[in-house]
Amino acid sequence: MKDYKSLNLPLLTEQDEEYRMLSDIADLYLKQNAKTERKRSGDAAEIGVRDYLVKHNLNMALDKELTPKELTIKGYEARTEADRIDALLLKEGTNQHKLVYDPEEVDTVIEIKKTAASDTVSDNIHRKFEAIEALSPNLRFAVIVLSERLLSPTPYKNAICEQKVNIKKCKVFTCVLRRKYLGLHHKAVLVQAQKEGQLWKSNEWEDFIAYLKR
Repeated sequence: MKDYKSLNLPLLTEQDEEYRMLSDIADLYLKQNAKTERKRSGDAAEIGVRDYLVKHNLNMALDKELTPKELTIKGYEARTEADRIDALLLKEGTNQHKLVYDPEEVDTVIEIKKTAASDTVSDNIHRKFEAIEALSPNLRFAVIVLSERLLSPTPYKNAICEQKVNIKKCKVFTCVLRRKYLGLHHKAVLVQAQKEGQLWKSNEWEDFIAYLKR
């Protein structure tokens, strides 16, 4: 796990793309119909991140139905909600509007997390990516975490990192850092936290985009 406390990180500003994305995700959260707050916020995060990746001219699979059996790769079966594929970066020229893709059509399998919600998250990602990795040696993987409590005296023990995910061709990126729990999917909480200087920019959103464009 990177020692973020040793870095001189800038505060998150209203002009930063990460802030605009979190704000849009807070708006999307209000439109979700899932039964639990956790599921609604997770669905909103997936939609919001995919939309922003499309703005960066990345060839994303554009499914809009967030159900376990919608978007997948041929040969992979999602048996639980945790197994479901969040997003796929497709190879150039691949049709964006299919639901099932051949492994050869996929560049990167992306896991989108609002935050690491439990001690099983990294293990679940490892299990999913390991099963997909077996389909093709050419697939890449990425985990994008919107925000995490990594600047407190004792960083959040369940935070996702590359060592825990333990997949050779996987990179983990955390966009925004904080010192305490904040429900940033609520617009008022996000706005107040930013104004009070409780959010820091890691610059890993830009690293994530650059990784996907390689």
